[in-house]
Amino acid sequence: MLPDPLHVNIVSAYGLAACRAELTGHEIGSTKLFRTVREQDGGSKRLFDDGSGTKVLMTVNHSETSENKPFVTSRTVIRLDQTKINATTGKPVSLSAYVVCAVPQSADFAEADATSLIRSLCLFCLYGEGASGQVGASDDVMLERLIQGES
Repeated sequence: MLPDPLHVNIVSAYGLAACRAELTGHEIGSTKLFRTVREQDGGSKRLFDDGSGTKVLMTVNHSETSENKPFVTSRTVIRLDQTKINATTGKPVSLSAYVVCAVPQSADFAEADATSLIRSLCLFCLYGEGASGQVGASDDVMLERLIQGES
C-alpha cells in the first residue's frame, strides 16, 4: 500500500522548465499531500483540496482482463482529475489525465519491462525524441503539441 498521505509534486501550468530542474536535483513546483478518501477492492482514491475551490483527485485501480488470451492481463490505471469551479456558471469542471499499463501474466514480460515502458512514455511526453538522444535535449512543448492534436 502507498503511504497516506502521499506526497505528489504538482507542476504548475507552464512549469515544464521546472521539471528539468527536478531531473537535475533542484526544487520544482510544490508538493501536495494527497490523503486517502476511499479504499476499494483493487485500488484507492486520494484527494488534495487546498480549500480554494481547486481539488485534485488521484485514483489508482487494479483489475484483470482477458485482452491477451490465453493469458490474464494485469491492468493498472493511475488517474489525476483536477476540478475547478467555473467563474461564470459556478459549476465544477474537470480535467483528467491517465496512465494505463496492461501487463500480460506470461513469461514474455517482467515488471521491469512495464516500468521501463511507462518511464519511456512519460519522458517522450515531456521531451519528445530528444535531438541528441538525451533527456531534456528536445524543446519544452512536446506535451502541448500532443494535446493540441499532433500525432
